[in-house]
Amino acid sequence: CASLRSINIPDSVITIDYSAFMGCRALRTVTTGNGVQTIEKQAFLGCENLTTLILSKSIKKINSTAFTQCSIHSIYYCGSSSEWSDIYIGDSSNLAGATIYYYSENEPTVEGNYWHYGADGEVLIWDAK
Repeated sequence: CASLRSINIPDSVITIDYSAFMGCRALRTVTTGNGVQTIEKQAFLGCENLTTLILSKSIKKINSTAFTQCSIHSIYYCGSSSEWSDIYIGDSSNLAGATIYYYSENEPTVEGNYWHYGADGEVLIWDAK
């Protein structure tokens, strides 16, 4: 996977298994499908250029070390902050510096980090109130 820059995990996948994308150094963005529930240990170990996650609200568990030696800056979660807090996240230090954005189809009326999809399917951040 030396030249893999982004990946869309299909809805049919339930688990991203142990070391599935380990060492994919060119990987920058991962988008999980609506079936993905678990990201196992070391699934993305050593993906040092991985900066962006777009996670479906089907995610239930992110095991410790799943994103060790990654550079996660932004997490776009397809659910709310209360749904995010229900996810089991092993050792959260792998995601500690990341900004988490919560999905909102309509411009939010409350302060916080929110995002939506633009007309071309790109991720757009709503301006904070």
